[in-house]
Amino acid sequence: MLHHSILAYSYYARFDRLHYLRSSAPIVDHNRWIGFDLLVDFNDIYFMSLMFLISGLFVMPSLSRRGSWNYLAGRAVRLGLPFLVAVTVIMPVAYYPSYLQTGASLSFPQYWIGYFTSYGWPAGPAWFIWVLLTLDALAVLVAMLNPAVVQNGTVISDWLLKRPSVGLGLLLAVAALAYLPMLYVFGPTRWFSWGPFAVQASRVALYAIFFATGAVLGAAGLTHPLLGRAGPFAKGWTVCAGLALIAFCGLAALQRSTLLHDSLQWHALGAVLFILVCVLTGVALIGGFIRHLDVNRSWLDLLAPSAFAIYVLHYAPLTWIQTALLASEIPAVAKASATFIGTLFVSCILAALLRQSPKLRQVL
Repeated sequence: MLHHSILAYSYYARFDRLHYLRSSAPIVDHNRWIGFDLLVDFNDIYFMSLMFLISGLFVMPSLSRRGSWNYLAGRAVRLGLPFLVAVTVIMPVAYYPSYLQTGASLSFPQYWIGYFTSYGWPAGPAWFIWVLLTLDALAVLVAMLNPAVVQNGTVISDWLLKRPSVGLGLLLAVAALAYLPMLYVFGPTRWFSWGPFAVQASRVALYAIFFATGAVLGAAGLTHPLLGRAGPFAKGWTVCAGLALIAFCGLAALQRSTLLHDSLQWHALGAVLFILVCVLTGVALIGGFIRHLDVNRSWLDLLAPSAFAIYVLHYAPLTWIQTALLASEIPAVAKASATFIGTLFVSCILAALLRQSPKLRQVL
């Protein structure tokens, strides 16, 4: 939510009035702050990969407990239904103010009718849901073809506990192999899309690797010492954070220089730094959470039950709040703060109201 809140206020933000879906964000404000550019760049590198990794942590324990078909049916309801609602109801509401910024004057019912054909059918942040459901289905297929993968999950976790540096090196290598060829073939900006089913082309394999990594790490259960306060994640998070910061500074300097445009070698270096930041930041955040935040999590427990509902709902109030602030001359930081706080408040209220229904609570 924070990432989406600041996209409208970065210096690189642009709005395309001829093709609004080609804009860098649905709403782009004239008030900017250069600090948001660095934060957007940093979040873009690691955040979605980390979300797939965290999602993967719960796969093997759930498969062991529920069985393949029951697990897949549950994920179809838990992910498939929210995705359907998001791309048919929530995202049209979210993108309508963006469409109006082009100078169009269609009413919302008219826009909604054409949303699925003439106006692109963008999925917005909901693209993550269908990709996650697909990866869950692949995990079920692997478990059915090779049940030992689920039954012997502790073997890899025990090995990683003894050789965490080797495991980190393997993750860096596999992530690079998954990302670099796709980046070379498709470039950094191309997306595969068919209706609302969209995903960034260069990162498809990378997301799958992070999801699989999460499944491996969680195979022995979340109480395994690997993920404990005395485990390698918690012990090594500061080192990983420091290395990630160094790599990001190098990447930021490279992106803002002319070197990146000169040769394939500099592009390759930028891609390698991207992988370093992506992997090391994810490991550092997981380790830092285990080491410090997991011991006093009352405020997290308050939001956790509604977290998915907030994710599904937040884009609609966010774009309308950003639109309402367009005419204001307050600083970009104040606008972004108001967007974040207002969106969180509205999303929490909506999530709480929807979750009053026992049936909706099972989905959201």
